[in-house]
Amino acid sequence: MPNADKTTKKIVVLGGGIGGMNVLRKLKDLKNISATLIDPHLFHICKPALHEVAAGSLAPKDNGFPFTELARKFNFNFIQAKSQSIDTNTRTIQLSTGDVIDYDWLVIACGAVPNVFHIEGVEEHAYFLNNTADADDIYKKVQIGVRAASQQKRSFKVAVIGGGPTGVQLTAELYKTFAKRHSPSIDVSIVEGAPKLLPSFAENIGLNAAKRLAQLPVNVCLNAQVSKATPEGIFLKDETFIPADMVIWTAGVKANTSLKVLLPDFEFARNGALVVRNTLQTTKDPRILAVGDCAFIADKPLPPTAQVARKEGIYVQQTALPALLEGKTPESFVYQDQGSIVVLAQYAGWAELPSGKTYGGKGLGNCFAHFLHNCLFIRQQYELGGLSFVVKKFLKKKLS
Repeated sequence: MPNADKTTKKIVVLGGGIGGMNVLRKLKDLKNISATLIDPHLFHICKPALHEVAAGSLAPKDNGFPFTELARKFNFNFIQAKSQSIDTNTRTIQLSTGDVIDYDWLVIACGAVPNVFHIEGVEEHAYFLNNTADADDIYKKVQIGVRAASQQKRSFKVAVIGGGPTGVQLTAELYKTFAKRHSPSIDVSIVEGAPKLLPSFAENIGLNAAKRLAQLPVNVCLNAQVSKATPEGIFLKDETFIPADMVIWTAGVKANTSLKVLLPDFEFARNGALVVRNTLQTTKDPRILAVGDCAFIADKPLPPTAQVARKEGIYVQQTALPALLEGKTPESFVYQDQGSIVVLAQYAGWAELPSGKTYGGKGLGNCFAHFLHNCLFIRQQYELGGLSFVVKKFLKKKLS
């Protein structure tokens, strides 16, 4: 992107996740703007597919796009750095590289980090699934652990904490990858504090998911609140002990903790997200917007999902920024849920439509859920890589 002159408005996006990239993808269509992405990582990743990377079902390189390539494709500048401070008076950002970047409009899209709810031992003894490095660590640990345990004629015990979509899908993928390679192999427990798995889904989906996992077999623990994690396993609040060689935490997220350092005088929600108006502008500074896990809409809070982040990013790019650049008030962001999908590897899958109707579990409904799940991943690949990228990936997979 050419150097900005005095008439060019500078748009800076902090964070190149799903929300941030959906802001940047078509900003090149706007006139007289210069866009810059600041991210400490080199690759954009699809977080909803990290459980497949962690289980070895998906190669890390197939779940990432270099920001340098995306910058060329979508005509924005990329700076690999961490943001250290933001001065809202001078509209400048101090970076870890020593550079100072100025902006006219700033979009906060730093994503989320695991929320351990101050439970003793979790940070020290649990593995997390927040980025590619985390996923790679999990895969290597399980792979080495299963081999070692198999030589000792025992199972490698894994406890997955959190029965939401990430925990449930990771559990199934781990079983699929490792259960039949060695015998005995892997013994997986999934621990959920609510009365059913997948609390945000329709009740029948949660019940059927628990039933299907139990058939694998997976040890499904419901109404089970974790009180402590140790190197040997986890304790529940009722003093039950679940032995585990490895604990994986997928039980919740909160907004990136760096936000309160960068913008200490701003208004924050309980989950650490910036409180924003219906235009996704922060309540303290209308020139700073937030999307995804970093945004908390006071009038109508939304769940921290990829679907929400994507739609908020598109809204900022298509509606909010064009209006603001013209000195107008943007139309309010209106979220329309498009349903939810959860897939237990090849064993089962369910789709819940906005109407509340559900499909899946077996037969054509199961095929429908898997089809939609694959379509969502392909859409993400197409939006960032284009048709030729998708075709190359498809042919490579078929010929390998």
